[in-house]
Amino acid sequence: MIGINGTGNGSPAVLQNRTGNANQLFEIKKEGEFYSFRNVAAGKWLDLDGGRCSNGTKVQVWNDSAITYANQNWYVTDGDAGLHIST
Repeated sequence: MIGINGTGNGSPAVLQNRTGNANQLFEIKKEGEFYSFRNVAAGKWLDLDGGRCSNGTKVQVWNDSAITYANQNWYVTDGDAGLHIST
């Protein structure tokens, strides 16, 4: 289960045991082929730190903006074991 450790900009997404707490709940927005995930507890969007897509890049939450940032857009595709989320 993915949860957010904190509520401020830059708070990291971390793997956690399922609790059902608001830090593990996300609202999903679809625009065209992209999805965005807003964390309920933080009110911020799942985001790639600095817009980087390399191995080891921190996944965090960050404010939304009037500008659509590529680092807050995700692809959701079908896979063998369920849905896959990628950049």
